[in-house]
Amino acid sequence: MRLSQQRGLLWLAGEADWTLNWLSREFNAIDSDKPLDIVRFGSRENNQSTFHQVHDIRTKQYKKQLGQESDIIMFDAFAGFNPDAFGALAGTVRRGGLVILVTPSIEHWPMFADPELNRVCVEPFKFDQIEHHFIQRLVTLLTAAPSVIKIFQSEHSIVDQLAPVRLQSIDVKTDINVKQGLDFGCITTDQTNAVTSILALANQNQKRALVLTADRGRGKSTSLAIAAWQLIEAKLSTCSTNEADLTIVLTCPLVDSVSGLMSHFYHLACASQSAVERSGNSIYSNRQSPYEWQVKFVAPDQLALLLPDANYVLIDEAAAIPIQMLSPVFNHYSCCILASTQHGYEGTGRGFEYKLKPALHTYFETVEYIELSQPIRWSAHDNLEPIVNRLLALDVELADITAIHTRLTPHVPATSGSEANALTQLNIYPVEQAELANNITLTDQIFALLVHAHYRTSPNDLRLLLDSPNMTVWLAEDQGVVVAAALVAKEGEIEGPLAEQICQGRRRPRGHLFPQSLLNHGGFKHAGNYHYSRIVRIAVHPKLQSFGIGSKLVSTIEAYSIATGVDFLCTSFGLTESLLRFWKNNRFVAARLGLKPEASTGELSLMMWKCLTSASRAFYNTVNQRFVASLTTELKFIDERKKWLTESWFTALFELDITQSNKCPEIPHTLTNQDMVDLTYLTQHFRLPDNCLLALYRLTKQSKANDLLSAWFNDGLSRAELQSQFGLSSDKQWQSAVRQAVQYRMNLM
Repeated sequence: MRLSQQRGLLWLAGEADWTLNWLSREFNAIDSDKPLDIVRFGSRENNQSTFHQVHDIRTKQYKKQLGQESDIIMFDAFAGFNPDAFGALAGTVRRGGLVILVTPSIEHWPMFADPELNRVCVEPFKFDQIEHHFIQRLVTLLTAAPSVIKIFQSEHSIVDQLAPVRLQSIDVKTDINVKQGLDFGCITTDQTNAVTSILALANQNQKRALVLTADRGRGKSTSLAIAAWQLIEAKLSTCSTNEADLTIVLTCPLVDSVSGLMSHFYHLACASQSAVERSGNSIYSNRQSPYEWQVKFVAPDQLALLLPDANYVLIDEAAAIPIQMLSPVFNHYSCCILASTQHGYEGTGRGFEYKLKPALHTYFETVEYIELSQPIRWSAHDNLEPIVNRLLALDVELADITAIHTRLTPHVPATSGSEANALTQLNIYPVEQAELANNITLTDQIFALLVHAHYRTSPNDLRLLLDSPNMTVWLAEDQGVVVAAALVAKEGEIEGPLAEQICQGRRRPRGHLFPQSLLNHGGFKHAGNYHYSRIVRIAVHPKLQSFGIGSKLVSTIEAYSIATGVDFLCTSFGLTESLLRFWKNNRFVAARLGLKPEASTGELSLMMWKCLTSASRAFYNTVNQRFVASLTTELKFIDERKKWLTESWFTALFELDITQSNKCPEIPHTLTNQDMVDLTYLTQHFRLPDNCLLALYRLTKQSKANDLLSAWFNDGLSRAELQSQFGLSSDKQWQSAVRQAVQYRMNLM
């Protein structure tokens, strides 16, 4: 590989002991003047010594490797094949390096009890009931790929397998993109152009943004580091002592992901001047500097909440941050530089293309776009990148729907009494996972839709789509082209003892999101008795949205669910006005709204459902009525909820009767049987106070005491004021104090 200046994928397949012995022998036999950097991911114990630098990491640790470089990645599929980890680690292999994929034999791998199946194995299914469609897809693609070096236990010669890689060896002098003597210390012309554009944009006066996109390994983060130092150096050369400080804020979904960027910036700063210090995630000037400056990392959620003073904001891996979290950042700062990976394991840049880019133009007067295409870590004719992208479906593209789009007319709302004639050509049907495993082209079409629809769709979602035993994939085709898709999960039928443990907060089995939330958060003891079909994800081609295709897909799934005896059709999503309106238009009703924004989305999670059987109607009505009463109480007594009163669409779409003075209507004081159930689960088990707010309010009104509850519900003190007054410095102390107050009042009744 080093001689050819190539990177490659070696597929080592055989019995577990044989693969370990082969690797130990080969690692020790490599003739190198210096130790190679070898990362063994998920590796089993192997104590045989080796001359090289070997780092063992496990599934939860792979993200710490981001920003690092390795000569060899040894990916042990005997410990489980995690698609996200495989994609991430492959991107850390430098030019002349190798990824070694260690698997059971080609015959046994598709039947191997992969530990990663724990992620898709939901109650009541067992391991042996899961079909290994994702692995079968890998085997098919790996076998057909000529650039993959294949070493199987049953074959003793690898000469023929090496030939294709040698044929694709490259001429270093003509292919290498790295150059010397470029401006700013850049090593590609792409980088130079990017840094130049950032500096030019920074000197403008109006609100402006620049979007930097690239596939992995193109020096995107390094470009940000170079630009950040150039901004500071330019200020240092012209500053006077009375000028304001210069602050650059850097944000990214994972702090580990910016370690390489921060290290490169620190190296540039130290090489230019000695007045530099580093502490944690901040790099700043010390007292010897003629001018005070700093570059500091701030997590996206904290950046959106605190909006600290900054001259420039650098947003790395922007595609993996929800728009809702970035909106206050765009609104507040005058200059933002965004960078995003186009084919990323942590989230896709294609959703970024269709959602975030249009949003930028509503916040900024000037928006510029720069793309880095020249690889730095490897050759422009690299063998490894294309095969990894193919294995993980990172290279999927949306189908060409020009002919369909031309034929369609805007959808006429159902309330008008007319139908869109164009939709009559839609063919909507469920597809078996086994068919998807064998029809890679069809799978690619579906996954392309999902990738563009959701900003955090990753290769792990492809495995969920193919292997999850309770999942059904629905397609909407037009003239043989998949224009929409939905993933539907079968949930419910939770046995009594398990349902009771979920209510108590003692068990959280994998899967069954909707009934589990009704059990655990709502305290509805019989929620597990029913059958649920949950629409996990729905995606319509971005150029065919607003034509009624999504609603047609939902109505077809609903008809099928009714025919198969399902009690409830349901969904869960991050709350936005457009999504809430879509599901309301399809006659779904809210069942629960999360109390705090999800860390990954910055949005409140909303659960909505529709009743499909007469036998479940009474339970459905009970839950809906309690939701409205609970939400009204939360809007009155939970600080984070109160801001939603100012959103007219929120109160209108939730059909809440909110007065002009922004005060909620009075809530009935009478304690109900469900209130008593909630209070019992709170005091005797692990229910949280905020999930029992309606019961707490009614208990306070039914019994008198000068305590925490009275200060909360009668005096209207905020959570911060309550914690200060009663000396409660932690959530644990807060929960304990509430439980004690509730128990005291219940004893008085």
